[in-house]
Amino acid sequence: MGSVKIPYYVVIKGRGYWRPTARMRALGFALVPCGPDGPEAWRVAKEWADRWSRARTGQEAPPCAVVGGRTTPEQVESAIAYPAGSLGEAFARYRRLDAWGKAKKPATRDDWWRGWKRIKPFFGDVRPSSVRLEQIDLWRSHILDAAGVREAHRALKIWRALWKVAAAMGYCAREADASLGLRNAAAPG
Repeated sequence: MGSVKIPYYVVIKGRGYWRPTARMRALGFALVPCGPDGPEAWRVAKEWADRWSRARTGQEAPPCAVVGGRTTPEQVESAIAYPAGSLGEAFARYRRLDAWGKAKKPATRDDWWRGWKRIKPFFGDVRPSSVRLEQIDLWRSHILDAAGVREAHRALKIWRALWKVAAAMGYCAREADASLGLRNAAAPG
């Protein structure tokens, strides 16, 4: 392979790694396995080097900087690199907008985080346009069994709101939301 100059990129036994310094680790950056040394590994390492550069200059928060001894959900979430075109990437982009930080009240943001906690394991790393009604139905049934009607209702409500945001960003078509085939019944008052 050729020689590349990416900050903190090392090759060990033919595999590339992005290896942060002690100072970077204190801010929440960790060793990132990039795969076999080559263009794909270089791309991943470059992405992390750019992320470090933005964190170092204050353009974005470090991934897991500890605030008052605890990390916030936002800090933990910012450490995750979602695939391009995925719902997770759309949510990450949305959180960087003023519409998230300044326009949404803290209680509403907390509601979104609760919904995202249920959405992420199933759909966080997939393209929104690839999700089908059967998958949404199975997902909602799983939440209903595990956490009850209130959480299932909240998760589907946040799914629909996130779908509209993702559609506005060009990740999917607004009218193609598979969840619209389900009735989202709330728990009795």
